[in-house]
Amino acid sequence: MRLMCQHQSAANSSSVAPPEEHFVDQVKGKRFSCTECGKCCTGKGEIWLNSRDISRIADRLNIKTASFISGYTKAYSRAAGFRLLRSKRNATQDCIFLKDGLCSVHDAKPLQCVTYPWWPDLMAQSEWDAEREQVCEGMDHETAQECNALEAAAKLQAATEFFAERDASKSARRSSM
Repeated sequence: MRLMCQHQSAANSSSVAPPEEHFVDQVKGKRFSCTECGKCCTGKGEIWLNSRDISRIADRLNIKTASFISGYTKAYSRAAGFRLLRSKRNATQDCIFLKDGLCSVHDAKPLQCVTYPWWPDLMAQSEWDAEREQVCEGMDHETAQECNALEAAAKLQAATEFFAERDASKSARRSSM
């Protein structure tokens, strides 16, 4: 499953400290405009959830956290404190929250989704180009203007911290075995 691109979040809130300069440098000159094509929410992929994501989405769905965990996620034993979002049980394994081409939990979506396409693994031009060709037509779209570097950098920094937290939990898990 890929991720729907359009979003608002704490990653671009004015109450958040400005991003570190090296994140700004990585996003300068990149163009992105979500076309709401939905490709980022379809197909096989992994959406990682931390405890903050789980609480926020459970609140949005007006269900208990335990019910959300049992009904919408699956455990991943190698990353303590993280769970994987279940996919739809269809041929393409779309996001469980994709309804009529849009995110049904848009205002509470996982941080991984909120920060797309500003992921550290996509900042190299070759990776950006490959993602554009295979998934996200909004990257360098003909109508896209150059991104707001501070907003994009804040999302990149949030994504970098999120994936580092996940990866550290995997490493800690391995070393304790």
